[in-house]
Amino acid sequence: ATFRRYLRVIAQLMMWLNKPLTALSSRDLREYQVFLQNPTEEFQALADYAFQPASDKTVDDTFTVISLFCTFLHNEGALPNNPAKNVKKLKRGGSTDETQNFFTPYKWQLLQDHIESLPINTSGERNEAERLRYCVAIGYGLALRPDEMKRHHQGMIYRGDHGQYKIDINGKGNKDRTLVMDEVTV
Repeated sequence: ATFRRYLRVIAQLMMWLNKPLTALSSRDLREYQVFLQNPTEEFQALADYAFQPASDKTVDDTFTVISLFCTFLHNEGALPNNPAKNVKKLKRGGSTDETQNFFTPYKWQLLQDHIESLPINTSGERNEAERLRYCVAIGYGLALRPDEMKRHHQGMIYRGDHGQYKIDINGKGNKDRTLVMDEVTV
């Protein structure tokens, strides 16, 4: 998925660029930052790799990839200099429209109330309610990424040397990590 995203970012840059890659400059990249926030209609209408207006954070994420790409090309001798080296991030600190990465107490209580109100009249309903309770506790309690949640199973939870419950997760970048489960998650 990461490779496909990187490929898409570079393909879009190449579609926008109206000169050879070897002539790419920092000024071009700053213009591209502005363009990504408000792409022209013809670029939005492309069948493949269509451009969508992007937030500052999305543009910054895109430029992380472009910077890596330019660094690689410069190190390999394909570019005389690294044009991404002097391009500043757009995202400003302290923005109030940041994504909140946790539930407010009110929303957490709503979620808990919903789980408690699920029907449990049949075996199937009980299993579904318990599965949802488990998924919320593990996924939110351990802050698992969707892929990590999808690839784990309950049998991966074990009691460590000091009596704490732990789980070994294979996550982003195919890296293994061990997470300790707090009492709320348990």
